[in-house]
Amino acid sequence: MDKEFYRVRSASDIAISVTLIILGIVLFLLPYGIGIKIGGFFLLLLGSLFLWLFKSVYKETGEKNIYHKRELYFRRDLLNSILKGVVSDPHSIDTTAEGLGWTIKLNVYYSKSADKGYIQLFEYVPYNYEPCTEMLEYRINQIDNLIK
Repeated sequence: MDKEFYRVRSASDIAISVTLIILGIVLFLLPYGIGIKIGGFFLLLLGSLFLWLFKSVYKETGEKNIYHKRELYFRRDLLNSILKGVVSDPHSIDTTAEGLGWTIKLNVYYSKSADKGYIQLFEYVPYNYEPCTEMLEYRINQIDNLIK
């Protein structure tokens, strides 16, 4: 399964950006001192940058569902057990060992509204993470231990 995800803006990203822009405009237009106008200008600039750069959710190419991403990192000695869990039973993956190493990466894309998620395992080879598995699709109840 060849799945590709790209970053998009969520409703909260847009709401934060627009709020900062409006607050910046209001402060800039108030008839007070130059300090208030400078603060308004910087809020306007910050809101514009957020609107241009900040994208916190993902979409799958060709679909309308919004996905969230979680990355889990593990030690190299857990590769075989995690690989077996990814392919057969994601509930068997022990997430208590997460964060103790950086050589194994598990990407989890999930959408609770669509009731599905995708997981893919990567191994670090010098300067790059190389895929160990293809993108595998599961129901949310099968991977809920990975998205907590």
